[in-house]
Amino acid sequence: MATKIYTVAILLIIAMTTTFSTCKKGVLGCSETVYNFKINIKAYPDLDSIHIGDTIWLEVNTPTDLKDISSSKVVNYSGAANFGTAISFLKFTGGSINNPGAVYSANDFRYYIASGQQVNNPFVEGIREYLFVENNSLFKFKLAIIPNQNGIYSIGISDAANVYRKSDKCTKSYFEIDFANTNQHLYFLQNNRPGYLIEGSELTHLYCFKVY
Repeated sequence: MATKIYTVAILLIIAMTTTFSTCKKGVLGCSETVYNFKINIKAYPDLDSIHIGDTIWLEVNTPTDLKDISSSKVVNYSGAANFGTAISFLKFTGGSINNPGAVYSANDFRYYIASGQQVNNPFVEGIREYLFVENNSLFKFKLAIIPNQNGIYSIGISDAANVYRKSDKCTKSYFEIDFANTNQHLYFLQNNRPGYLIEGSELTHLYCFKVY
């Protein structure tokens, strides 16, 4: 059975995303995940190849009124204190079904945050982490990613777990963050790992591109 070593990057950034909670175990009414939401992120211009020094933008614009997947109830989640994402960067080096053929490469890029707030993450070789901002009843995030090196890369977006509101630190939510309205160029991953089956979060959370 083919190993899923490459997926470790996605699992890692999910674990390392901004998910801090101030709830204490045993506190009455301090619940586990209550709501499950799904939002979209867009990459543009979604060209499969760009030059060194060109810019890829990642952007989120989503209402603070969100539909809970489990109950179909619309919930106002304004005032979220720790809502954001961790972004992983991998450079393809040539692999196989059992070999991911990729190295962490966050330092191959420069970054400009137009909307949002950077969070310090100790894994500087592979990850950049950010909080979204709230403005006019929207959660917003806009990041410029500017490559400094040639290569074929993937960007992985993490989901956000244990997100709470400033007014309610114990009711927590899970946000699935998927690429939408974006050509993700997943054939670069397929070409890097001939015979590998792309599935699960890789289908919705990865964006691939070439820099030359």
